[in-house]
Amino acid sequence: RRGKLAQHSVMSPRIDKERCTACGTCIKWCPKDAVSLVEKKADIDGARCIGCGECLAVCREGAVMFDWGRESRVLQEMMAEYVKGVSTLLEGRIFFFNFLLDITKNCDCMNGGPRVSNDIGIAASADIVAVEKASYDIFHRENKKPIQALTYPRVNPLLQVEHAAHLGLGFLEYELVSL
Repeated sequence: RRGKLAQHSVMSPRIDKERCTACGTCIKWCPKDAVSLVEKKADIDGARCIGCGECLAVCREGAVMFDWGRESRVLQEMMAEYVKGVSTLLEGRIFFFNFLLDITKNCDCMNGGPRVSNDIGIAASADIVAVEKASYDIFHRENKKPIQALTYPRVNPLLQVEHAAHLGLGFLEYELVSL
């Protein structure tokens, strides 16, 4: 959890006042008491906010907004760096699976949302870069569009894959073997 907070700490959420119903759920869940009611709407104190995303995860009205594209490169590079740390610790004892099933626009931690693809299958490899790149390519082939065209067009999902390759976690080139 500490790593997830550090990764997201560069993010700055804001409240869409039109959607906010002042239910107070975000206030209760904020670990740093950065959310309060101001003029009957939730308000986030940027000085106290640590960017953890708890408010986003619990808001049922969709009133908490993040500009995911703005800091996307930093977040994605940090994700690859955390993988590097774990992979180094578990070197020779780690294998990667991507389940291309129930693919939604949002992260599972945000309740996913509606599906953007039919189920495709499972990709697996001892090379995390290859399995991620293959998953991206397979999605594109099956849907005739890259995943960002159906999710967040301004976000390049390959940033973390390319950074992981740069860190020496694996290779962008792969051989696809269907079973």
